[in-house]
Amino acid sequence: MSPETEKQPDSRKRDETLSKDGQWRSFPKIPCLLQYVSNGNYYGRIRVNGKLIRVSLKTTVWSTAKLRLSDLQKDQRENINRVDPPKFSEAVDMFKRELEHDTTLKPQSKKYRLWCLGKLEKTWPALWDLRLNEITPQACR
Repeated sequence: MSPETEKQPDSRKRDETLSKDGQWRSFPKIPCLLQYVSNGNYYGRIRVNGKLIRVSLKTTVWSTAKLRLSDLQKDQRENINRVDPPKFSEAVDMFKRELEHDTTLKPQSKKYRLWCLGKLEKTWPALWDLRLNEITPQACR
């Protein structure tokens, strides 16, 4: 065997982990980890809400990149379900729509609930600008 044929499997293996343009190196055993070849920085490539994003791990060290990648994935899993709660005014609008279509209530009961909302708006106008998680039991008293 010539020296050229001995190097061929290594170069083929190396070519398989490089992107088509040769700028990114992937790691088959850690699929979400990428390395930018020109400067050696590592990046995490993860899918968030169906969108593929690439985030810098801010390191050129392999072991640090693996640790930061797991932290990044954990943070993204926690943040995926985090949604800002609606404002009280949005909740009132939803309540009013549901109240209109509720056939189990008498018209007078619907009218009374709308009257209560009106009184609440007159006595506590700042409530309409608060988010639902900002309303405390102390504030309600």
